[in-house]
Amino acid sequence: MGFMNAWVFDIDGVLTPLRIESIENNSVLQQILTIMHKEPVALITGRGLAWVRKNILSKFTVDDKAFNNLFISTEFGGEVLSFEEGVENYIIDEKLKLSTNILNKADGILTNYSNLLVREPKLMLYTAKIKKGVPYKKFQKAKKEILSDFENLIINAGLQSSFTVHEDNLAVNIKNKKLDKGSAINKFLKWLNAENINIGNFIVFGDNESDFEMGKELSIQGKNFTFVYVGETDPGERDFKVVRTNKHYDEGTLEYLRGNQ
Repeated sequence: MGFMNAWVFDIDGVLTPLRIESIENNSVLQQILTIMHKEPVALITGRGLAWVRKNILSKFTVDDKAFNNLFISTEFGGEVLSFEEGVENYIIDEKLKLSTNILNKADGILTNYSNLLVREPKLMLYTAKIKKGVPYKKFQKAKKEILSDFENLIINAGLQSSFTVHEDNLAVNIKNKKLDKGSAINKFLKWLNAENINIGNFIVFGDNESDFEMGKELSIQGKNFTFVYVGETDPGERDFKVVRTNKHYDEGTLEYLRGNQ
């Protein structure tokens, strides 16, 4: 088999509009389904697999052969799902889970923000996300405060060498430092190698800081890639080229896909 492209997508703010928890643009979905019939597609997210199944996979109306080209990494690489002729292959990295003690203490902290934030069920990390209907400015203020509270929780537990607090557009997460989108990309590379899929170029879509971990890992691995940034804020200086779209979020993704298929 000759060299082909591999397409890597973050989900929130890349396949979905910012702060909307589903694919709203059917044109984005159709573009991805078209790619899946001929080239590998990776979905890499901090979301949990149950959420991805409900909000994303439920809309993937393709045959088993196309699903063979789909790789999903959730919870920053903690869970991996791939497919082989309709059969799922699921892997979870149990050793990187948070302890019940930390989860319970995080729940206690969250009660102070219960009018603005809600816990999102996950297996590997603790996530406090914006509550439906909460104005984004109010969430941003609460996010800074709970981030500080979570950081103090980790420090007081003496876990700062192994765990960290991570924020994104919609949530604050407590997670093992080994869980990031760079490690998720590494698992995607191993899957491609196991499937004997030769990739000439990776096209990576992201909209926030944690997504650049994917580009960094591909750069470390010496891979050819194009990083497509669909966020609104300035991506800043990077060690690799960043292509910016004129439109943002899912509209920016669609803009790029339509011009480069």
